Order: sequence, then structure tokens, then C-alpha cells
Amino acid sequence: MKIRRNALFCFSAFILSLFLIINPLGVIRFTVEKVNAQSAPRPFVVFVDGSGDCCAWAMDNLQSRLRGLNAEIWQTTYASFRNGSTTRQVSIPRTISLSVDADAAFLRQGTDYINNRLDRNRPLILIGHSFGGDSILSLIPRINRRIQFVAVIDPVSAGGLRQTIVQNRSVPSNVDYFFNRWQQNQPFPFDFNRSGQVFSCEASNQGRRNCDQEAQNIARNADSSPVTRECRWDEVTCPGFVAPNPLIGRPGRRGRAQVQVSHQDLPRDAYIQNILGERISQVLATFRPPAQSNVVSGDRLIQTGSGRCLTTPDLSSDPNGANNGANVFLYDCYNANNTGYNQRWQPRQEGDSIRIIQTSSGKCLTTPDLASNPNGANNGADVFLYDCYNAGGTGYNQLWRSQQEVDSYRIIQTSSGKCLTTPDLASNPNGANNGADVFLYDCYDAGGIGYNQRWRIQN
Repeated sequence: MKIRRNALFCFSAFILSLFLIINPLGVIRFTVEKVNAQSAPRPFVVFVDGSGDCCAWAMDNLQSRLRGLNAEIWQTTYASFRNGSTTRQVSIPRTISLSVDADAAFLRQGTDYINNRLDRNRPLILIGHSFGGDSILSLIPRINRRIQFVAVIDPVSAGGLRQTIVQNRSVPSNVDYFFNRWQQNQPFPFDFNRSGQVFSCEASNQGRRNCDQEAQNIARNADSSPVTRECRWDEVTCPGFVAPNPLIGRPGRRGRAQVQVSHQDLPRDAYIQNILGERISQVLATFRPPAQSNVVSGDRLIQTGSGRCLTTPDLSSDPNGANNGANVFLYDCYNANNTGYNQRWQPRQEGDSIRIIQTSSGKCLTTPDLASNPNGANNGADVFLYDCYNAGGTGYNQLWRSQQEVDSYRIIQTSSGKCLTTPDLASNPNGANNGADVFLYDCYDAGGIGYNQRWRIQN
């Protein structure tokens, strides 16, 4: 592996790799080049069905409207991020599901396709119903680009419950607009009578919070007027009901009642489809492709002293595919056992700091909350992967900054001022230091650990 010793060349490589430049005031900001698009990028829209392939596919009016905007439309299931995928066999009805909690493949495939294959200049729109809505909410924290629009219609988590979504799912700030509708009339979900509002929603665009969440319990026409039905004669409390009276020659009138919407019918609702079409159109009208740099997506972070790479375990070692809490460690770069697949990282600008996001999982480089250390020093705290912007507050310790040191950099945690560190190489008699945990420690400490605090970037 060629080590770049020229300071100016290394500095230039770092700028290209992390999109960053450190100005004389120490503020980190992106270095970008403007792109002049010859035509509007084609929106990429994914409709994600729930159990039994129901029922995002039924949003025909919305799909027609989006095709009029030149959108590419995929229809997937919550179990597989593949256009045209299904969770049912041809021989059984659409309403029967073959799996209840099987979105690991969806999350893995969706993360890979969106982060590594989809053109970042294209607007991204994700729409899911039932289990499909939950799969989308689990996917979006893994995405390392902006998502222009996310819509979930009566989302349901594994076990048929709404509670998990409300309490454990979050909408990160890289989502421009979040749309959430649910019904409280009848199961499904089993806890249908509770609110479906996602507590942790940071969706925003240009400084404006865009968390559009509310219940809709009656069916509506496209103009928002209620859908009504004629009542039965035994529904005497129905609005407009008049009992017949043959003694006075009154024929009576059955009246009309508003139609309650069900879990399966909510995606078909004309008003929901219409308002979604309007708001997606508004978002697309203001969309501007991101400024583009010359950086290859995903870089290796290499320790200068050992030449080893910042690494995590293979995602395949985590049956749930989440890899939350996986320790970050040093390992051979490009090693034969494929661990190198988890050695690529990307920055995301956050004010005057960055989040360092693993390309393969979409998780952030994190440490425990400072509050867990009564001395506030947090020396020796292991660095690990965790959901970016997570609701538990761990995201507070996901911001980092870089500081140039001749031909390398120290990576300093914003919240604690501690440096990304590994044990001394001398503690490993073979000098390989494979598998050494990465942790926080005082920068430039007297014990010599600071020697292992210098890092460089390589595509």
C-alpha cells in the first residue's frame, strides 16, 4: 500500500475524500463543485407493500400522477427491495402472507441500492403501507443521502403492533418531508386504538420542520369531503334518518353515514392519494440536485502508525442485519476474509462537525453517552456503530471534527474533545494489532497512546 508522505498531497487527498476543508478559524465545511443539470433528474419512487402484498400497489391515482412527473416507479414487498417482489405464492390469495418479520433482506438490499447504486442527483421518494411502512422506517436511518419524501400509511411492526413504531422508530434529519397517516377504527394493527405518531421526527428542509402526522378515520373524496353510504333501516341514529309512518303517509328516509376507513382501505383513499400527490409535487418543484464533488463514495480510514483500517464485523454476523453496538476495531486493509467490506466510511456535514457513517450499514461512529461516565472524562470508552440520529440520545456523541497534524489527522469527538485512539502497537508482540478495539482517549496524552491517534484517508 502506498503511503502518501507529502503533506500537501495528503491534505488534498483528505479534502477529496471527506469533502472537507479546515479554514483558519477551524470550521469544517464542504468543498463542492456545482453541477449544471441539462434536464430535471428523474424521480425514483418505491411503493412498499405489507403482508400479503397489500396495499401500496392500490394507490393507482397517485402512481399515475407520479408517472406524469416522469418518475421511475418500483413496487416491492417489505421482505425484498426488488421491483416486482412478492411474499406470496402464486397459488394462494393475495391476502395471505408467507412471512411476518422478514425485512432483513429488504434492509440490506435497500441500503446497498440507495447508498451505492442510485444516482444521488435523483429525487428519492419512499411510500409504504403496513409492514412496508415499518420497513421504510427501519431503512431510512441507514441511508447516507437526502431523502426527499417519506410516506407511511398505517405502518405496523412485527407482531402486528403499532407501539414499536411509535416508541422505537425515528425519522432522521436527512428526510425533507415525512407524511404519516393511520386509522383507529379496527384491527389491524392489534393496538389500533392508540396514536400512530412517531415520537422522534427530525424531518426538515431549509430549516423548516416537516413532520406531517395525523389520524384519518373516515374515507374521503379527493376534495376532502367525506365518503358517505346509505344507512340501513335498523340504523335509527343515522344522520338524516326519518322513520316511515304509514298512518300519515310518510315513506321515511334511511339517511346517510360517513364511511369509516379500514387498515386495508387507507392506501386507496382518494384524499390521501391526492394530498400525497400535491405535496410530493411541491417537494419536487423545489428540488435541486446536490452539489457534487470528485470523491469516490466510501473511503478507508487508515491508522498512520500501523497501516490498519477502521473496521467492524461483517454484517452477515448479525442475524438481524442491524449491527447496532458492533465494536469498531483495527484490521488488515483489503483483507482476504472480506472484513474489508466494512472498511468504507462517509462523512455527513452537521454544522461545524461531521458524522462518520459506515457505507455498508448506514450506521454512525458512536460512543456511549458522556452521562454514563460520572467523571465526564469518558477515557477508554469503546467506539461502536449505532443508528444515526437515534431517539435514545446516543446520537449526541456521533459528531466529530478533524485536526491536521503534518501528514495525518487526529479525529476528535466534538462532545468530549477526546481523540479516536487504539492501544499502543507495543502491546501486540507481532506488531499486527489486528482486532484492537478503537476507543476515546485524551489527545496528546503523556502515556504515548497519542501516537496511535493519527489517521489518513484512502479511497
